[in-house]
Amino acid sequence: MFAHRPLGAGAHDDTQIMRGAAVMRNGPLLTTLSAAAVNGLTALKAKDLKVRSLQQHFGRTER
Repeated sequence: MFAHRPLGAGAHDDTQIMRGAAVMRNGPLLTTLSAAAVNGLTALKAKDLKVRSLQQHFGRTER
């Protein structure tokens, strides 16, 4: 999940970069914190929260 709050003169360029990264990784792009909060709360209601490391999430072993 990518969350981005566009602000300032370079906001348009930043948004294009973030959108490209989200598309390449097949992840959602949220441009406001309130949208991110709503999306997160909706996901929590849909299934139980599980805590895991990034290595576990992406299938890499920890060393």
